[in-house]
Amino acid sequence: MHSADVVDDNEASGSMLATAEIWLGCALFAVLLVRHVLRFLGAEYELHGVYALLPLLLMWSALLLIAAGGAMRRFPQHPILCHIPLLMWLIVFFLAFT
Repeated sequence: MHSADVVDDNEASGSMLATAEIWLGCALFAVLLVRHVLRFLGAEYELHGVYALLPLLLMWSALLLIAAGGAMRRFPQHPILCHIPLLMWLIVFFLAFT
């Protein structure tokens, strides 16, 4: 017999992964917000070439990390499906710098 209070190990690790993704996305978003404020105040190092795209790429990465973590919490039965947009974006992110 199973107790209703018993938590599956896969469910617990999935919840920890979702929480880590949400926190990492929020941290990236906060860093980009601080960068934007510093840029507004005139204290910014200017990026050249393809590295000028880095803030935009990181913003999309942050949003997709938060969305993947939230979707994984909402739909724990299908954790891989929640990460398909994030995986596709990471491929685009990689190809931007190669």
